[in-house]
Amino acid sequence: RKDSNLSVDDRIDLVIKYDDDSILLAIQDHKEYLLNEVLGVSILDDLKLMDHSNSLKINDKEVSIGIKVNSQN
Repeated sequence: RKDSNLSVDDRIDLVIKYDDDSILLAIQDHKEYLLNEVLGVSILDDLKLMDHSNSLKINDKEVSIGIKVNSQN
């Protein structure tokens, strides 16, 4: 949010791309909590649709995260 200049109360859509099934399981198991914590509306599939994206490592696994303001709220 900070790097993308979003307001702290903007609702967002997000994409999380990963190469490890353990990350998929974590997202599935904690989806509601994750969306609540980031004021997320939905988790989408296409990173190209996002306004801002960044890559990072989680447990030595490459993860790309993209966000955009959800225009429906």
